[in-house]
Amino acid sequence: MVSAGIDLIVVQDILGHADIHTTMRYSHPVPERKLSAVEALADFGKTNNAQIVHIKAKFL
Repeated sequence: MVSAGIDLIVVQDILGHADIHTTMRYSHPVPERKLSAVEALADFGKTNNAQIVHIKAKFL
């Protein structure tokens, strides 16, 4: 499920694990998903940096 993009918390709930660490023990990172996560973080930073600069300029 994790490799299909299902959130780890959802997988935990479906499997009935009381502790997220149990779910994590059986899930393994998929290289393509790691790359997607890094790209999403980079895009997030680009978008939010522009907003932060705009907000700072407004108060200066």
